[in-house]
Amino acid sequence: MIQVGTIVWASFNRSTLHRERERLITYMESLIGTPALENRGTGRGIVMQAGNVDTLRRAVWSIRYMRAHGSTLPVQIVSQQTRTRA
Repeated sequence: MIQVGTIVWASFNRSTLHRERERLITYMESLIGTPALENRGTGRGIVMQAGNVDTLRRAVWSIRYMRAHGSTLPVQIVSQQTRTRA
């Protein structure tokens, strides 16, 4: 998965990144006022998606790295099976 992701990201140029960023912003804005955002927080924090053991390990590593560098932001790990806060 990481190797495929590396190839995909390496193939992006400035225009592609801008287009994908705009697409993501448009999608997120379309969710405002819909049930998809009913359980959103009201402050600052980080939400991470972890769909399997590998991504959960990477999320935990990332949280430990952020904590080691002084981050105190709340973190929520979301998966299909469970929701965990750290």
